[in-house]
Amino acid sequence: MWLGVYFGILGIMLAYNLFIFLSLRDTTYAYYLFYIATVFLQQVTLQGIGFQYLWPDGEPINNNLAVALSTALMQASAVGFVISFIGLYERFPRFERVTGTVLLLYSWLLVAGAPVMDYASFLAVVNVTGFLSVLAGIYIGIKGWWLGEKAARLFVLAWFVYLFFISWFLAELASLIPASDLGGYALAIGSVLELALLSIAFADKVNQEKELRLSSQSQLMDVQIAMNAELEEQVRKRTRELEEANQRLEILSTTDGLTGLLNRRRFDQCYAEAYFDACRTGSPLAVLMIDIDHFKLLNDEYGHRFGDACLVDAGRLIHEVTENHNAICARYGGEEFVVILPGADAREAQALAESLRQAFAAHEVSAYGMSRRMTVSIGLTVNSPVDSDAWEKLLQAADSLLYRAKRNGRNQVAFLMESSA
Repeated sequence: MWLGVYFGILGIMLAYNLFIFLSLRDTTYAYYLFYIATVFLQQVTLQGIGFQYLWPDGEPINNNLAVALSTALMQASAVGFVISFIGLYERFPRFERVTGTVLLLYSWLLVAGAPVMDYASFLAVVNVTGFLSVLAGIYIGIKGWWLGEKAARLFVLAWFVYLFFISWFLAELASLIPASDLGGYALAIGSVLELALLSIAFADKVNQEKELRLSSQSQLMDVQIAMNAELEEQVRKRTRELEEANQRLEILSTTDGLTGLLNRRRFDQCYAEAYFDACRTGSPLAVLMIDIDHFKLLNDEYGHRFGDACLVDAGRLIHEVTENHNAICARYGGEEFVVILPGADAREAQALAESLRQAFAAHEVSAYGMSRRMTVSIGLTVNSPVDSDAWEKLLQAADSLLYRAKRNGRNQVAFLMESSA
C-alpha cells in the first residue's frame, strides 16, 4: 500500500510538472521532469517491481543493469537540473562552473559505464558520487541563496533532506548503524520529500518571477506617468544620442583603423563628390599622391611593427598639415596616401605639398626602442575639370607624377598643371 502511495505521488508530480512544462516551456522543468522520471525508474528497480513485472524471465542481470543505469541516470539528471535551476553558468564564478561541469560529465560517464562495469564496484562508485553530488547541490544552493536567489532556500532544504536520507541508507548499507525496515525505504522517503520541496521551490521561483514582472510593470507605469511632462525632451535627447552613435559608426566604417584617415571606399565617394562639384562650379581641384620612400626596406630592416608606427605618424602629419585647408585625406593603399584640395589653385597646392614634404623630412619616428626619419615623394596635379567622366584621369596623372618624383631621386614634389578636362 505504501509503495502504491509513493509511486502515486511520483506519478502526480510527473503529470503536474509535465503540464507546467507544456505551459511555460521552461528548460529547467524539462530537467526536473527527467529527474522525476529517473527517480521513478530507480525506485521501480530498487523495490523489485521491475524485477517482478518488467524484465523478461526475471533475470537478475537485467535487474542489476536497471539498478545501475537508473541510479546513474538519476545522478546525471539531478546535476543537470541543479545547473539549470540555480543558473550556474549565468551567475556563478569559475570555480562553481567548473565543478558543476566536471560533475555533469562524470555523471554521464557513469551512465555510459553502467552496462560494462562490475555491478558491486559500480554501486560503490555511484553511491559515493551521489553523496558528493548532493553535497555539491547543497553548496551551490547556499551560494545561490547568498547571491540573492530566494528560491534557493527551499532548494537547499530539499537537498539537505535528501542528504540525510542518503546518509541513513548508506550507513545501514555499510553496517554503521543497525538495519531497519524503515531504513530500507530511506531513499524512497528522501526522494519524495526532496521532490515535494523542489516542487515548492519551483512554485516559489515562478511566483517570484511573476512578482518581479508585476513589480517591474508597476514601476514602469509610475515612471511613464512621471516622465510624461519630460517626454519630448527625452525623445530629443535620445534622438541626439542616436545620431551621435550613427556618426560614430559612420566614422568607424569609413576610417582607416591604423592612420585615422579616410579609408579607400570612403575616399572614392568623397573624391567623386568633390570632382563633380568642381565640374559644376568650374573651380580648380588639386590631387596629391604621397608615398613613403623605401617603405619596404624600412619594414624589412626594422620590422612590421615599426612600419605600422611609421604609418600612424604619417597619418598624423598629413592631418596636421592639411587640417586648415578643407582637404580630403585618405590612406590610398599600403604606404600610399592621397590628399584632395577642392578649390585650391596651383600656388596653394604646391605650397601645401612642399609643407608636407618638409614635415615628413623633419619628423623622426620613435617606437619600440628604434628611431628613424622618413621622407615622402609627392605627385601633384591641379585641374579645373569640365568632363564629369574624366575623374579617374586626374588621379592617374597624380600617380604618374608620384613615380616621376621617385625616379628623380625621391623626397621631392613632382608637379604638373593639367589643362581642363
